[in-house]
Amino acid sequence: MNRTMKGLVVVVGLVAVAAVGCKGKTATPKDGFAAWVAAIEKCDVEAIKAGLTKPSVERLDAMVAQFSQFMPPEKQKDFDLYKEICKGFQPGSVKFVSEKLDDNGTTALITYSKDGRELEAPMRLEEGVWRLDMVGMMTRAATMQPPAPAEAQEAPAEAPAAAVEEAPAAEAAPAQEEAPAKEEAPAQE
Repeated sequence: MNRTMKGLVVVVGLVAVAAVGCKGKTATPKDGFAAWVAAIEKCDVEAIKAGLTKPSVERLDAMVAQFSQFMPPEKQKDFDLYKEICKGFQPGSVKFVSEKLDDNGTTALITYSKDGRELEAPMRLEEGVWRLDMVGMMTRAATMQPPAPAEAQEAPAEAPAAAVEEAPAAEAAPAQEEAPAKEEAPAQE
């Protein structure tokens, strides 16, 4: 039994040393973004989800549940949003430009280029891992001005992730336009 305990202590010690050695270099937002892009290029659904913040995965899964209500029943079980994201993605089309960390070091903004356009991706440090904050991306898209007509025509060429981030803005705009019309009508009479 004494020999077994010594062997166990040695194994635990080696595992601890290996774990400390692996943590020698702290991952950066760029590393997290690059891992997420690589997961999309391989269409590794588990790695794609692992590269997203937990609220992002929850929001995307909720969107899928809503979308599936409008699909024929035979297509509902086969629909996988993450695989759809992969389909519209061209390997090598994303190029890292820069990263900018906030003052507290828990969020960052990645600037990258895709198809000749510079875009931004918010990243969040979650459980020691830099993950893409798709909820933050959707919020940013919803608060931005709508694209000019020429840019709107280019939107289908974007990866489905870009289409997902622009969807809330398209839905929010009609509600904002209707509200003033209802308020102004009584004032004019």
